[in-house]
Amino acid sequence: MKTLLKITLMAFLLSASLLFADVTVGTIDPNAGNCYPFSCNDSGTSVGQSIDYLQVFSSSAFPGTITVTNMEWYIAPNFQGTGLAIGGSYTFYWGYGGVVGALNTNLGANYTSGPNLIGTGVIPVGGIDETGGLTLSGFSFTYDPTQGNLLVEVVVNNQDNVPNNGANAYNAVMVESGTLSSRAYCLTNFSCFADNTALVTTFSTGPTIPEPGTLMMFGSGLLGLAGVARRKFMR
Repeated sequence: MKTLLKITLMAFLLSASLLFADVTVGTIDPNAGNCYPFSCNDSGTSVGQSIDYLQVFSSSAFPGTITVTNMEWYIAPNFQGTGLAIGGSYTFYWGYGGVVGALNTNLGANYTSGPNLIGTGVIPVGGIDETGGLTLSGFSFTYDPTQGNLLVEVVVNNQDNVPNNGANAYNAVMVESGTLSSRAYCLTNFSCFADNTALVTTFSTGPTIPEPGTLMMFGSGLLGLAGVARRKFMR
């Protein structure tokens, strides 16, 4: 009986440790950086949608099922610029599907399941300091890597008109772009693109203490709703 109790307790502790384990996808490339979708706006306007950004993460990057309650992105170490995540309304979705290194520029066509609404976070006009990292918090979704690759989509509206001119901030890009992750995006007043540039992203399962670079979620009561209508590019 004692042996059984010990084994059961060890199994519980192991499952608890896995439950609260963070997963960081990618290694920061010190020689690269990118400003979409948090740190620049190349649409030329601060009214309406500026970008629809989609990133796929290989299921192989996750050791098992994870209930995500926080996501974090990092500043590029040698391309910090202003260090600001710019103001705007950021609506996040997640789902299954996509092929790393070969995303469809018709973003919705990449989903095999979803998109599922995570919620909307608002950065005030003028931006927030992300030099210590940009954290999205106040939500929860469960990702099972046996069901396919993970898709994370960000649709940005009313974003500060901060063009990519070298003075804006840049987020950290992963060395493993094209193998662990890649992206596709549509820029208002331009077109849609797909490439192997991908932001290093941490998926966390524990509580987060809000800091200056925390993007808290609004509308979290809508979590888990699939197929939510979004303002998309006419393609």
